[in-house]
Amino acid sequence: MYIIAYSFKVNNNIQKEWLGWIKEVFIKKHLDTEIFLEYKLTRILSLDSEDGQTYSIQFSTQGLGPLQKFSALHATAILNEHHQQFAGQYVSFQTVMEVIAS
Repeated sequence: MYIIAYSFKVNNNIQKEWLGWIKEVFIKKHLDTEIFLEYKLTRILSLDSEDGQTYSIQFSTQGLGPLQKFSALHATAILNEHHQQFAGQYVSFQTVMEVIAS
């Protein structure tokens, strides 16, 4: 199993709007590709939240091939839409992981 994880630190003043958009648009667009089996949206508690909250969104898929297909066909458009919506109000990075045991 493989996981693509996005980490976002979001300014405090847009928390509610950002979470709504993530749930209604970002996650839905990922799942609509039918590449991902499941997702998890989490808040990272171990980081300082004075200037913003940090979230992780993880999507899992069975193989590396489908994940590469997602990256080639869908990722740029989804991330660009997020950036257009919230430019300057977040920082982010993404990680691709292989599950070794669960």
